[in-house]
Amino acid sequence: MNHEQLLARGLAALDFDISDGILSALSTYLDEIEKWNPLYGLVNAEGEDLIIKHVLDSLAPWRVLADALNEIDRGMAEKYGGAPITESGVAASPANAINSAIPVATTAQANPVIPVKPVKPVNPAIPVKPAIPVNPVTLARVTDIGTGAGFPGIPLALAFPQRSFILIERLEKRIRFLENIVAFLRLKNVDIRQTSFENERDPLQCVVFRALKPFSDKKLFRSIWKRLEPGGVLCAYKGKISHSRLELAELGTDPVLGSLAANAQIIPVWVPFLDEERCVVLARKPR
Repeated sequence: MNHEQLLARGLAALDFDISDGILSALSTYLDEIEKWNPLYGLVNAEGEDLIIKHVLDSLAPWRVLADALNEIDRGMAEKYGGAPITESGVAASPANAINSAIPVATTAQANPVIPVKPVKPVNPAIPVKPAIPVNPVTLARVTDIGTGAGFPGIPLALAFPQRSFILIERLEKRIRFLENIVAFLRLKNVDIRQTSFENERDPLQCVVFRALKPFSDKKLFRSIWKRLEPGGVLCAYKGKISHSRLELAELGTDPVLGSLAANAQIIPVWVPFLDEERCVVLARKPR
């Protein structure tokens, strides 16, 4: 099985419709990483590891994110008003719409204790959620902090083409690559910013990050949590569930981050062809 076949099988396993162009775009993205990587050192992976541990890993929680973004949209529509429409645009099947997001796992509200066994997030038999009336002007924006070579921001921007994405990165060489790939793929929904998070001034509606820093970096995460709008969502890509539990437990007494821990869910995700444990920590800021 060659690399494109591996990617195609992985996307199909995650319930993406590869006829919508996402396979071609991701293949181009991977080719560009392979070309730039020897000189720029973008990511410590190549070949199958690059596909599985970075691209498919970035896309694995897309249903969780779609559900969370819908909730943000609903809150924004209630706050600002707007003509009801049906939002679509996720390159996935059979639903083919963001509003058909199926939750990957359920947990008790404000309780990070969850079943340990990961759940494969593909079950067409689960009833599809009804379309959510939203105003296209108020669709929640996604901010990827410390995006590096564009993970998870670039794959997610391809999966959610109607959403706006801000990718934040400090290093000049990574910015050059990101600007190149955004132009090459004609990603009009992606804004690349060379800055640190501390210098970013746009309000945060949905924050995502992979391999950033542990929650023990309280200074950083206090800043993120304070800047997140009420009703907004933080989505942290993590590895082992037990490690995530410990990280959140240490935040319980913090005057700022205690709220993050109290409103966090640890949701297991399944990455095709990967035998390692993966989860996301999803925390919604109270309105």
